[in-house]
Amino acid sequence: MHISNLPYCVDKQQLKGAFKEFGQIKHTHVNLDEKGQSRGFGVVEFKDKEAAARAVEVMDRASFNDREVSVKAHY
Repeated sequence: MHISNLPYCVDKQQLKGAFKEFGQIKHTHVNLDEKGQSRGFGVVEFKDKEAAARAVEVMDRASFNDREVSVKAHY
């Protein structure tokens, strides 16, 4: 799934921590700029589609570190 509007201070461990309650995570990634700072978007890959669907339902338009994030599943 793709997460956008992330705070610029978020790293992949923080992203994983925010989504781990929905199911087993296979992979997380936060896109970084040349200074190593978040570009404001990332990816979370779950082991199963049901976990991803729950995450989208709860986290899309939710507040994450005082920013409203957009969460879109890509199956």
